[in-house]
Amino acid sequence: MDLRESAERMAGYLVPWLPRHARMFYYFRLLGSARFPEIIHIENTNACNAKCIMCPRDELVRPIGAMPMELFQKIIDECATRPEVKEMHLHGFGEALLDKRLAQKLRYAKSKKIRKTYFVTTGSLLTQELGRDLILGGLDAIKFSFYGASKATYEKIQRQLTFETSRDNIRNFFETRKRLGRRNPSVTMQIVPMPENQHEYHDLRAMWEPYLDPACGDHFEDFFLHNWVDGRTYNPRDAWKRQRRISCSMPFHLIQIHWNGDIGPCIYDSNGTLVMGNVSAPGMSIASIWEGETFRAFRAMHRNGEFEKIATCNNCDQLRVVETASPPAPADAPAPVEITVLS
Repeated sequence: MDLRESAERMAGYLVPWLPRHARMFYYFRLLGSARFPEIIHIENTNACNAKCIMCPRDELVRPIGAMPMELFQKIIDECATRPEVKEMHLHGFGEALLDKRLAQKLRYAKSKKIRKTYFVTTGSLLTQELGRDLILGGLDAIKFSFYGASKATYEKIQRQLTFETSRDNIRNFFETRKRLGRRNPSVTMQIVPMPENQHEYHDLRAMWEPYLDPACGDHFEDFFLHNWVDGRTYNPRDAWKRQRRISCSMPFHLIQIHWNGDIGPCIYDSNGTLVMGNVSAPGMSIASIWEGETFRAFRAMHRNGEFEKIATCNNCDQLRVVETASPPAPADAPAPVEITVLS
């Protein structure tokens, strides 16, 4: 174990108890690793009933499935013993509400004192009964993806969904929370500005403003278009590869657990090309994978800026560009070798 790893282990005992801004400085600026992931993303299913234009469902090649209850319980049981865990995200590359056991899983997580449970949904499948179960089950936060103030715009972007159904389901959810006298979950209304809806941006905010309750922590969020690694081309990549880049910091404080138990270091790797291990395998745990040689080597490459060794990361728009490096390489210069060392 080198000096940095020794210092990181010592810091790991202190970091979980620091305020959030200090923890984020440790992860983002110092690229220090947590002793155990702080944010756990559990992909309960990667099935989806929509084909949103910015989402690369058409590029998905891994199998569609849902996480078995036994595996979910194994994950929760381990996380419940770790003070490092601050958030449990119950979604991945799919519509979380397609998992018929989502409310049951939520109740199990809260019974184990998981601190913050949260997921993102279009609301298209959110019946009043299911909404009530989620609220009473203790869901802490929910984010609704709603990208058009008119039927034409909404259905142009969030294809295969119906504007009126999603709108009414979300409205009913607000009313159910109010009727139950609950302040949970806090609601985020997410807007992704794009050419298809920018003319309705202010209408979208006006549409949902009357429903948001600041006392519950409700708010709007503008999110950005991104490439899902290489599933879309909203942000250019080639110019960035000629600049100095540093880690996105994800491998230092979070994990994505796919429905089959594969653990990855990235929430945007929709095809699961980066696999650090599988928590469903006998004798395996989140801790053993997080502290294992594969994950430690991956973090070292991120810390050292060796992204050319990881094809998935080298193509990703989530790396942070910090300065302009040398001039562009000549047109006849050999292309860098992209080696996927973890797959």
